[in-house]
Amino acid sequence: MKYSKKQMREVEFLIKYFNAAPTQKQIEEYIEWTVFGNKPKYEDSSRSGNSLFIAKRKLDINIKMWTRDMKDGLLAYWELEEDFGCDYFNKLLRKIRSKLVAHPGYDGQLDIAVLGYLNSKYNLTKSDTPKP
Repeated sequence: MKYSKKQMREVEFLIKYFNAAPTQKQIEEYIEWTVFGNKPKYEDSSRSGNSLFIAKRKLDINIKMWTRDMKDGLLAYWELEEDFGCDYFNKLLRKIRSKLVAHPGYDGQLDIAVLGYLNSKYNLTKSDTPKP
């Protein structure tokens, strides 16, 4: 089975950051499920022992927590960018951020946190700082 670059980046990310250790068969099963919609025969994929399914579930849970924390102003996207810093994760992070900015309940806390970070990192003056 051939994999696209995007699929391999996702698998590599899950292996590296969520300690997945899949076999070749498990990688193929995961791609069959995520790309072609061929779900495994068993109901709970974590019971199969496929570490990619478990890692993906952990990632989904973390994304929900990060989104909530960003919305509440407790976490800035650049903090996650510094921790993970890979192309696959940066794309996920941009999607999370774009959904937050477009969210009707969004109050601008994320942009205020970003401006605070930029001010501290680059020693900007008030005249250099755009208003949120």
